[in-house]
Parts: sequence; structure tokens; C-alpha cells
Amino acid sequence: MSFDDFLKKYGEIKTYAKSEHVFRQGDLSEEVLAVQSGIMKGYYLSQDGKEYIKSFIFEGDIIASLRAVYKNEPTSFG
Repeated sequence: MSFDDFLKKYGEIKTYAKSEHVFRQGDLSEEVLAVQSGIMKGYYLSQDGKEYIKSFIFEGDIIASLRAVYKNEPTSFG
């Protein structure tokens, strides 16, 4: 089964508003997200609240916190 077929069979379509968080640094999140449209930003927050961009996730890209998905640990980024 291709990954696209897997997403179609087991995935769930969700819509997020601009600036809405899918998950925040420190959350427990088992979601694997595939971006259908738009752009997402992954980022780290320092102890003093400064934001550092980890990556931008574009249409067709996938993002997840593997430590949260596989190890059931808090996400290291938002």
C-alpha cells in the first residue's frame, strides 16, 4: 500500500485557521500530518520565549514529532 493510499484509508481531513496551533512544544501528539494546502511552520521556543524556526512545511509535505508518535514523549517543537 502506498503512503497516499494509507492516508486516504486511515487519515482524517482537518482544517486549521491561520496561526492556529496543531500542537505545541511539550504536547503529547500522536498525529502525523500531511499538508494538503497552505504552509505550516515548525518552531522551537527557548526558555525565555524566543521563537526559532525549525522548518516550513509545504503542500505535499508531512510533519510529525517522531519522539511523541513512537516514544510517547512530549514534542520537542510546535
